[in-house]
Amino acid sequence: MADVAKIDALKPDPCFTEQTKQNSVNKPSRKQRRQLKKLEQIQEQLEGEYTTDIQVESSTLDEYQYNIDKGWSVMGLQGQKTLQEKYSLKVAQQRITGAKEYLLTSKYYAEFLGTIYSRIKDIGNIKQVVCYGLGSLTQNTGNCVTSQVQLALLLLIIENLKSNIKQGEGPELQVSVYDPVFTEKDELVLQRFNIRVLTRHLDGAYEAVEPMLFYMPHCEGFLYEALYQANQKKLENLVVIGNNLAQYTSGRKSKYLTLAELVKENKVEMVEFPAEKLLGKGDYGEKHHPFNDTCLIATRREQSKV
Repeated sequence: MADVAKIDALKPDPCFTEQTKQNSVNKPSRKQRRQLKKLEQIQEQLEGEYTTDIQVESSTLDEYQYNIDKGWSVMGLQGQKTLQEKYSLKVAQQRITGAKEYLLTSKYYAEFLGTIYSRIKDIGNIKQVVCYGLGSLTQNTGNCVTSQVQLALLLLIIENLKSNIKQGEGPELQVSVYDPVFTEKDELVLQRFNIRVLTRHLDGAYEAVEPMLFYMPHCEGFLYEALYQANQKKLENLVVIGNNLAQYTSGRKSKYLTLAELVKENKVEMVEFPAEKLLGKGDYGEKHHPFNDTCLIATRREQSKV
């Protein structure tokens, strides 16, 4: 990590690039040329351990938009173009494992087990997990850290679910993910954690023929709408970790008719996740807001018994 710190220290002034654009006559100073040369040397030494893979691309993936003709795709890339770095596979895997260890020792996870996971266990024998909208795991940004923490919690949930499946009770737990922003490197990281990347995402309209967990924190409203619309007669099979549905059913978001009916008629219960302050202020803590406004959404107990 010391070498990585060297890279950061040796990076040229970000204003330098802008200055050269404004005045093409200016040339890099002797000091800047030395810095660039040292940076290139360190990058060559670290090849295979930490790849900068610098490229010009949008700095933010502001939102997903649903287009009926094109399906689920990433639209509206906004913001200034910046130089972005990518974690190597090894570093990304280490960070996800680190986030998992961080969660395990946190007050947040202790409360999660008591309030959220205990409710998941009540649902029944879940043997399929589908995760939508996780985000990139390899981009060196704040959003990437959020994705890594969210995946870390998912991995802990998977471990608990696997321990609850009794030997001889059918197939093992199947875990699948999809996000249109996934790169080839993201998919390789997920494979290392034995998670399969879906090739058919159905724009969220995944039919739950048996009890299933859908892990969807911070997804767009159309995905929740598509999921619940496809399972209106099978609500008892749906266990969703996602945003509070009420936020999608007021004002301009009232176009989500299925969600509006669920909320209005009180067909599902939404159990709020623990307060993010319990995550603490560490590298994987509350500052990244991985679980703000996140709930466990399931059919009400009395309704599921009918």
